[in-house]
Amino acid sequence: MLRPRETGGEQDLASFWRGVGERRGGEVAFYSFATFVGRAGGGPAGLSGLLYRVGGRFWFEDFERENWLLRILPPRRPFAKTEIGFDLEAVTAVKVVSRATAYRCLRGGVAPGSTAALGRVARLFTTPVMQLTLADGSALFFEVMREREFLAATSTPGLPAR
Repeated sequence: MLRPRETGGEQDLASFWRGVGERRGGEVAFYSFATFVGRAGGGPAGLSGLLYRVGGRFWFEDFERENWLLRILPPRRPFAKTEIGFDLEAVTAVKVVSRATAYRCLRGGVAPGSTAALGRVARLFTTPVMQLTLADGSALFFEVMREREFLAATSTPGLPAR
């Protein structure tokens, strides 16, 4: 993974995103740090990584966490990279829900179509999670650092801003 102190800063960050665009076949139009909370009915994932858009497709990639304590102790299991991709055209709805609602949906307690959108006042008391409902009826949940830019990248006007 890219480490600014080892690579020299912004110039290398730009080349990193250029490389990602070349690998995915286009230019990176949006990117943010994000946590993939999980897929509806699939249980919680809790993977930190990068969420980005290249052309009409979104990608999420997790990365191995650096931890000085893990360098001393033997690893419990080797790191397995996770990549998730989905087409923008497959996204039928985007809404902001509470983290608790997302976890209920992940565990199968609430159907993706029955989740309640988070209001402006409620955002003060809980962590907002983006729910992306896909054409096949499934839903993906992400905590996105650059929420407004993400909503713009999904072309979803009218959603409450944080």
